[in-house]
Parts: sequence; structure tokens; C-alpha cells
Amino acid sequence: MALATVAATACAATVGVLNTSTATRCAEEDNIAVALLNPAITGFTVEARPPGYPITVDSTAPDMENCNRGTRDPVFAFRDPQRFTLFSNAVTVIVAERYGSFWRSNVVTLKVGGAIAAGMHTMTLRRKIAGLAIWPECMVLYGSDGNIRLKPHPPLTLADNVFGQSVLVGPVTNELRPVVDISQIEYVPTLDDLILTYSQGGSATLHIQEISRSKLSLNVEVNAPLGPSQPFCMVRSMFVSSHNCDCEFGAVRLTSTNTWGASPVLQTASARAGEALFFRSSQPQAHNRSAPDLWFGGFLTRSRNPVSAIVGQRALTQRSSR
Repeated sequence: MALATVAATACAATVGVLNTSTATRCAEEDNIAVALLNPAITGFTVEARPPGYPITVDSTAPDMENCNRGTRDPVFAFRDPQRFTLFSNAVTVIVAERYGSFWRSNVVTLKVGGAIAAGMHTMTLRRKIAGLAIWPECMVLYGSDGNIRLKPHPPLTLADNVFGQSVLVGPVTNELRPVVDISQIEYVPTLDDLILTYSQGGSATLHIQEISRSKLSLNVEVNAPLGPSQPFCMVRSMFVSSHNCDCEFGAVRLTSTNTWGASPVLQTASARAGEALFFRSSQPQAHNRSAPDLWFGGFLTRSRNPVSAIVGQRALTQRSSR
């Protein structure tokens, strides 16, 4: 069903915001976990926006200080690791990749028209900058665990920008950390849609509304069964300190007062909200200075009956990070 059809029969909705983040001293650990909940959800919009401060120099090197190198994830080996172009036209390039190893055994099928790649881990979308012969990466979909990374085109002051926060879209479960089980990812060039097919049934369509230097905007249609307290979306990120993070603050537009409230992301209170924003403002940042902020809004449900808040009913039992 097209997003326009859903919008015609849907109504504006609010969502539960459930924060299960934990503190860390390791900058390579995704300790931020903020879930969005509403079992009747049919659609929403997510935007990756440039940080609200000027950037002339970036720093992207890994920071392993205070990281416990003795802690290891499971390791599954895969034959024939490879990376290749699955689709290309004048505007969009789709790259498929299979890793040599990964922390989960799951793999997905990637599809663009008649081109099919089985047993893959990621699909990367590169989008041309208008007026330039440059196709930077804008989206990486980790089909093997459900994480999606988004970023707009880089500012004029940088040759490229970096990914930061991740988004999980669909029925979120836990397997050492939050995951979404996906069996197939299809890109439809004529519609500029990415279709996620879930292993347990249902799907989501991510329609690319805009990719520019100002933002990357996705209109998301959700058509998947959800448990009464199961997140349909989750933000994963990293916070060590205000000057060493991918996300510093969480802000929500509260349903009760229709006003915005912001707090340090570790202290972002669970609430019912009509919009949510995860961002940074402190300078300088230790690394990934160009990583974008994330905004969520435009929530839709098919029912006009109010959906009770799902906050505090459950915390994700496994909080280990990505």
C-alpha cells in the first residue's frame, strides 16, 4: 500500500518513548537505546540533519580508550566475502557486501529489479550531489541485525561527512543487543523505495523523500505485527561525555503540554510524544564531528482511538551495545 493511501485513512498519533540507555566510558560502544512504541503504528518520518554547529575539520579515527578488549561477541565466519555494485544509474548506486565474519549468523537477500544477491550482510546507497560528479554514501542497511545508518550530503566545508547514530525500524527484539530480523531488502528505483521484508512476517517501506545537504528524509510505512509493548523503532548511539558522543541530548514534544523538553540523553525521561529529536550542541567534539542529528515525527495510526502509553511496561532485558 502506498504511503499516500495510508495517510488518507490514518490519523496523527503519539508514541511512547522508552529510554533504556546505560553509561559507558568506551566511545566505540553503543550505550544509547531509546525505543519508540505504539502497536498501532502505520507510518512515520525520520530525518538525518546536519549538526547545528559549523564544521571545517572532522575527526573519524576509532577511539578505543577505556574499551574492554577482552569482551568478545560471537563470531560467525562466511565464505567468499565480497563487495560489488548491484545497481547503478545516473543518480543512485547500490552496493552489496558480504563480510568474512559477523556477530550474528543471519544473512539477507538483496534485490534491485532482476539483480539479486543472496547471503549478504549490508546494502549501501550512494546518491549523487546535484551539479557534481560525486556519489557519497547516504544510507547503510545492515540486514543481518537491522541497524540502519543515515546521513545527508556533506556540508560545503567538507569533502564528506560520517555516520553516527543508528536506527532500527520494525519489530525490535533482543539478541545480546536490540535487533530486527530481516530476510530481504529490495530497492525500487522508479519509486526511490527501500522495502524491508521481516523474517517473522510483514514489511516496511522506506520512501526516500529527500537527500540533500540540508537533510536525508525518509517517509516510513510500517506493515508488520507488533506485540503490545514491542518497539517499532529504536535509536542506538554512543555517549561518553558531552564532548565525546554521537548523541548528547534527547528532546521530545510532550503530548500532555504540546511543548518541547530537552535533557541529557542518559536522563531523557520516558514519555508520550508527538516528535523526538536526538542531537549534539557542545563543541569541540572528540570525533565524528559531522555525524548528523536524528528527528522523528509524523506518526500515523489507522485507528482514531487513543493508544495507551507503553512506557514502563518493559525495559529491554539485554542492554549490551552494538
